[in-house]
Amino acid sequence: MTKVANAFSSDLNLFYVCPLSYPKNSLLSVIDQFSKTANAKATMDSLPARTNGTNTSRGSQASPPPKGIYVPVPTFFAKEGTSAYDAVTPPLDLETQTEHSLFLVRGGIKGLVILGSTGEAIFLRSEERKELIASQRKALDDAGYKDRPIIAGTATQQIDDTLQLVKESKEAGAEYAMVLGPGYFAPATSQEGIRKWFEAIADRSALPVMM
Repeated sequence: MTKVANAFSSDLNLFYVCPLSYPKNSLLSVIDQFSKTANAKATMDSLPARTNGTNTSRGSQASPPPKGIYVPVPTFFAKEGTSAYDAVTPPLDLETQTEHSLFLVRGGIKGLVILGSTGEAIFLRSEERKELIASQRKALDDAGYKDRPIIAGTATQQIDDTLQLVKESKEAGAEYAMVLGPGYFAPATSQEGIRKWFEAIADRSALPVMM
């Protein structure tokens, strides 16, 4: 589970969460640079209400999700033996997905992290990603949970691809985007390079960005 959040920057359209994906000392240094750049002094208890992803440029205020517990949700596929099963490319099982999402929010979970590290995102086509997010947004809304945000995983190794996933996630109904830094050449990545990566995405993102 993920606890939101431990630092915030309205100027950069970014906020930070635990757990973090880089070595602790490296990430703390990057976060410190962001905080100094943005003069970010807010704490979780004093943050403003969320803005549903209307922040698209530096200088506009990005608000993090409401305080609470957010669960990385697995992606469900058609079971072997069912009529919809395809051994090569099994389709999504949206019925089971919805049952699981509603089980979580009815149990007190504040929001869903879809297509994160446990969400099989790497195996889904673009249309499947959009279908998955849209179906769960509708399911939550129809069940009376319009206040439960969806955080969409949008990790890629290329800035333009990441921004495209963010855009599509917003169109499908996500309120926030979760972004990872470039990891393929992680040992050679500098502090400045990591900072510029997140700045470049945050400057152009259609949604508030979590790192």
